[in-house]
Order: sequence, then structure tokens, then C-alpha cells
Amino acid sequence: MIFKTNFVIVILLVFLGSFFSTNDSFGSTDNTGEEKSPILKDPSLQIELIQTGLDFPTQLTFVDDETILIAQKINGQVVVLKNFELQKNPALDLNVESSVERGLLGIISTHYQNEDYVFVYYTESGSNDDTHVFGNEKEGNENNGNKLVRYTWNGESLIDPVLLLHPLTFAKEYHSGGGMTIMDEEIYLLVGDNQIKTTLTNARPTPTMDHGVILRVNLDGDPISSNPFSEPSLSKYFALGIRNGFGLDIDPLTNNVWDTENGPANFDEINLVFPGFNSGWIKIVGPLEENIFPYDTSDLTSFEGSKYSDPEFSWNKTIGITAIEFLESKQLGSDYQYDAFVGDVHGRLYHFELNDDRDKFIFTSPKLDDLVAHTEQEAESITLGRNLGLITDIKTGPDGFLYVLSLVSASDLFDNWVRPLKTPEVLEQGSMTGVLFRISSTEPQSDLILEEKSQIPEQIQEGGGCLIATAAFGSELSTQVQMLREIRDNTVLSTKSGTTFVMGFNQFYYSFSPEIADMERTSPLFKEFVKISITPLLASLLLLNTVDINSEIEMLIAGIGIISLNAGLYFVIPIVAGIKLKRYLFN
Repeated sequence: MIFKTNFVIVILLVFLGSFFSTNDSFGSTDNTGEEKSPILKDPSLQIELIQTGLDFPTQLTFVDDETILIAQKINGQVVVLKNFELQKNPALDLNVESSVERGLLGIISTHYQNEDYVFVYYTESGSNDDTHVFGNEKEGNENNGNKLVRYTWNGESLIDPVLLLHPLTFAKEYHSGGGMTIMDEEIYLLVGDNQIKTTLTNARPTPTMDHGVILRVNLDGDPISSNPFSEPSLSKYFALGIRNGFGLDIDPLTNNVWDTENGPANFDEINLVFPGFNSGWIKIVGPLEENIFPYDTSDLTSFEGSKYSDPEFSWNKTIGITAIEFLESKQLGSDYQYDAFVGDVHGRLYHFELNDDRDKFIFTSPKLDDLVAHTEQEAESITLGRNLGLITDIKTGPDGFLYVLSLVSASDLFDNWVRPLKTPEVLEQGSMTGVLFRISSTEPQSDLILEEKSQIPEQIQEGGGCLIATAAFGSELSTQVQMLREIRDNTVLSTKSGTTFVMGFNQFYYSFSPEIADMERTSPLFKEFVKISITPLLASLLLLNTVDINSEIEMLIAGIGIISLNAGLYFVIPIVAGIKLKRYLFN
């Protein structure tokens, strides 16, 4: 009885606490109400701090299993981490113009014919030093535009520069792009419109300029013969009609190219980029049905081989979308292998699962069936983490874990980053610092278990697990358990408060559930007892399927109602019955 009483008290406190706190967002708060702690919804994942003190990092690349190169926007340096130790000397120090969205913006690498090639995309300063000059006029800010340069990695430095592309001969403050990826000796580079309206951004006819496009070239900077446009002036282009973007990656299973694109005030997008893709800017933003401009596809620039397509997903209000990465690994568990991860400037990490054809996303919440998140609440079911800083890059590491570059407040770093791999150096409170962290599993993953896990019923997986699913396995209750999972994913997790409750509950529940599940496996009689005991609980929780929950207050009312009902079923009724039985027997 004491155990059951504590169980309900903890659930009630966690649930009510998620509503009556001074801030209804994820994580702990300080006395200003500001979000603080980085949080991952999945308790099987953890955050490990790898490096602090980076100077506005933009992108990273793994040149081998032990070495990470990190591009720094403002000082133009490519710094080196070997075995998670920051090296004293940078691999490269470029003279960059770094105001607003200019600077050292991108870096990728590949191994080819016994050479390690590294490609950097940056805004070159017009002087022999770094500059940081605001404004779009050339007068007083004679930067040399944006360049893509190939270097060779010799184990310590980047040497032998070769200019491959010079897409912007003068870079304005905004929309330089920077998304980069590489596959089979083919380089993909996203260049923003740089605030210039051209034919390639569906505006007035102009001479072709490398604005608002994705370029595809070989390791020497030459066009790929299979590029979609045969006209010589268009031969470098893979896609067009792009306002700006920082994320570009290739699905390892299909070789499809995906990008992230930044809208003006509406519609940040994730796009499947096929050869000849026209994303629609400056005439179409977001899905055509919700376009904020009075145009349609007939108003777009038309080249032979070009075609418009709606985004695979978008946010109605812009979130500052940044990186995208397909996790080519089993190390976070089979639920994440080959899925897409996306970051934004507000510290949110999104998780997207793909369909069997891997050309669309699939969602647990029906609120996203229109492929648009109209509110932050609607996006809750795809939000894996919060409070992770200004995310600039996401990559799969050689160890199979997810590495994330970010810019955070030093005070958050001191007080709230969890599971540090090493103690961060002393930083001035209130300052901003670039960090590298990785998302890893709390438990070692076996390749065999990961490969087959989705095919193994919970009842026969080795040890531990969910006591409810174990008790219900093979019985009439298994259908109810599956329905509860759908309610959890589609209803409870669609609200911040519900998500906070599930996170807190999982931490408590799985502190004892595996032991009880093991006892059920060894004792059929005990399993039957547990099954009978949880039947009223399952029936009461299924009541959530009969109510329409669209707000935090509705979640609060439903949650208190369900908890009160179960308190009555499991405690009030048995206590009252026990008192009456005692009076009957002894009077």
C-alpha cells in the first residue's frame, strides 16, 4: 500500500507541477522566467559536452576517426580537435569579412585518391586582415565576395588552396547561404539570393548569376555532366528559386538531396531537392495553398528541366531553421536510424521519420497532416530537444552518435549542461561561447539488437522493459496498450505540459518497471496478478480517446480527472471497503 501511495503521489506532483510552474515551457527556469536547462524528451538519450570556447562556430567535418575540423565565422579560423582536445594552432586562418551573415560559413571534407580534401566556403575580406563592416555598399567595404576553395589536409594544416567557385563577387550582408554536402566526389553548395532579384530567383530577366541556387560541381569545380540544365550558362546549377539556407544533406539510403530554407516572416521549409527543383522564391513561399504572395507556378522562371514542388514540411512562422542531418547509424537505437534531425536558432532539435519510399515525412500527430506547423504547440510532437542554443550544424560522428555545434550563453553552460565529458574552462558569465556536444545513448547499443529490435515483441526482448506491456503481451489488453501509445504520441505529447509529464513519469516509472517486468516473465501467476491490477488503469486512460484536447488547460483538466479517477479506484474505494469490512467483522 505504501508503494502504491507513493506511486500516485509522484505522478500527481509531476503532472500538476508541469502546469502550475511559473513557466510552461521545457526545462528549469531562473528567477527571470527564462528557459535554462537543455532537455531531450527521450530518457534513453543524453547530452555530452565535448568542447567549449569556440568562436562562433558554423560547421564541422570529420577528416578521420580522431580529427574534427570546425569553421569559425568571425575570425576565419578552422580549428582542430584531435581526440576531443582542442589543438593550439588552427589548421587555417583566412582573412574574412564577417558582419551579419558573411564570414567563414561552411566546411566539408572527403577522402579521394589517398588525399584528404577539405572544402571551405567563406566571404573574403578586401584587406590583409579580418574585417567586420556593416552595410551593403562597396564604399568602405570592398570585400571580395564568397568563394569555395579546396584545400589538402596534411594532418596538421590545410594547404595547397585551389579556387573552385566564386559565386558572389561582392557579398551583401544577408543571404549568403552556406549549406554544403558531398557524395561520390560531387559537391553541393547552397548560395542564397544575397538580396538580389534575378532570373534564378523567379524575378525579372537578368544575366545568370549564382544567386538563390544549389550548385553541383566535381572536386575540381567543374559542372557535373548529369546536371539538369544543358544550357552552358546554367550547367553548374542543380536547383534554383532559393531565398537562403544553411542546411543541406543527402539521404544515405536513396541519395536524395534535402535542404532547409529560410523564409521571410513566414514559412521556413524542409525540401526534397530533385534535379531541376525550383523552390519558388520570390513568388512562392511555403506550400502553394498557403502562399503569402499572389502568384502561382505559372509566374515562375521556366527552364527546360525545372519544376516546382511544395515543401515536404514547413513552419508557418519562421523558426530560424539551420542544419539538417540524416543519422547514418544505429547507435541511438533503431527508432532513430536513418531519420532526419533538424536544428534552429532557438535551441530546438527536431526529429523526422520518413515513409517507406523516403520521399515524405510521417507524423504521429494528425495536426501535422497538412505538412505545416502553424503553432509551436503543433510542432511539439516532432520536437526532440529544447534549450540547445543557436544550433549551426549537426553531423553523424565516426562513433555513430549525433554531434551538434551551437552558440550558447556561458551562464547556461556553467549551470545547466548535463553529463559533461570534461569540465569546461572558465568563461565570463553572460558571454556567448561556441560549443560542440554530442547526443548519445544512455546504454551501449548492440548492432544485432538494433537491427532486429523492431521485429521482436516486447515480451521476448532480453530483460527489463515496460511492466504494463509485458503483462498485456499476448492478451486482450495488448490492443489497449497500443491504443494508449497512440494517445500518448498524438494527444499528450502534442502539449508542452503533457510532454513534461511524460518525461518526468518515464524517469520515475523506469526506475522500477524493468525489475517487475522480469518478475512477470519468471512467474505466470505474478504476471496474471499484474494484468488484473492494471486493467482499471488502462480502461480509465482510454477515456482520453473520447475527449478533444487542443490546449494546455484542456490537458490539465483531463489529466487531473484521470489521476483523480485512478486515485478513487485504487485507494479510496479499497480503503472505504476495508473500513466497512473491518467494522462488519469486529462489530
